[in-house]
Amino acid sequence: MIKKFKLYILLVAVAFSTVSCLDKMPDDSIPFDESIRTVDDVNLAVIGIYDTFKSSALYSGNLTLLPDLQTDFVYGVNGNTNTYGDIWRWKDILATNTSIEAVYAALYNVINRCNFLLDRVDRVRRNTTDDDDLDQIDQCCGETYFARALAYSELVKLFCKAYESDEDAANQLGVILTKHYLGDEEMRRASLKDSYQFILEDLDRAAELLALDKNYNPSTDGALFNSAIYFNEYTVYALRARVALYMRKWDEAIKYSSKVIDSDYFLLSSCTKNISSGVSYYKYMWTNDLATEVIFKVGFTVNSYGGALGQIFFNYDYSTFRPDYVPAAWIINSYDNNDLRVSTFFQTY
Repeated sequence: MIKKFKLYILLVAVAFSTVSCLDKMPDDSIPFDESIRTVDDVNLAVIGIYDTFKSSALYSGNLTLLPDLQTDFVYGVNGNTNTYGDIWRWKDILATNTSIEAVYAALYNVINRCNFLLDRVDRVRRNTTDDDDLDQIDQCCGETYFARALAYSELVKLFCKAYESDEDAANQLGVILTKHYLGDEEMRRASLKDSYQFILEDLDRAAELLALDKNYNPSTDGALFNSAIYFNEYTVYALRARVALYMRKWDEAIKYSSKVIDSDYFLLSSCTKNISSGVSYYKYMWTNDLATEVIFKVGFTVNSYGGALGQIFFNYDYSTFRPDYVPAAWIINSYDNNDLRVSTFFQTY
């Protein structure tokens, strides 16, 4: 009996010690209150935000690919592997569809990272006295506000009804809006009007904090090889123009798109002028991912992993091509016979 009693005491002790281990912070984690203490920490946090856009669910994958399938830009070929078949056929597309869930989760991952930085950055600013460091903090905050606006603009575009008018939008569901990483914000969908207003406010903040070198001349300073992987004030204006189009605010769309066009910072890539034999500047933009007219692109490196965006249109096994989908005839026929873009977009094998 005494032995059993000792055994029970030992088991209880082990149980309590096991539970206490569950409360420990993982060795590779940093407590929220101890995170982002220096300007370098702020900069690293922004790099992390850029990195989230490399998700295979976003611009190198689902976010770009699935809408093209849903809008019949392409057709499935006979004998295809049925990859994304439910999306293309509009069959049984439920809220639990993993491809769509991945887009939603990846965009809120961007938002959460932005909120995490913005919640911590004021303490760094208060402890900073160097003017250059303060300027860098402002730059980082501008990039963060833009990243959050970009993520929310994609969410309202994909998961909400179209914006018809201010009055109608006030009665339509928008998305869940969060400003803080840790807080007691209510997790409920705001109105569509408030969701768009949130995006515009973030873009206004970003425009105030981001600026480009006004002495930059794209015609002489090698804009062709400008990587365009960082947000700047014209990236803000370009998105502001697009959001205005979503909101049917035509004058605002003209106003902000004109800021980009009139800046002379970006030059249209020529279809007739060649950068090398048989390769126009326009074609070079699509084959080499470099051009004067690129406003922003995700900064993939040779070691980055994204989505296999074009695989279903190619499926090359080093001997044959076995595409699951091919461009719809109506898409190809929408181009004029003399349109020089066709030879860039489409190849015949």
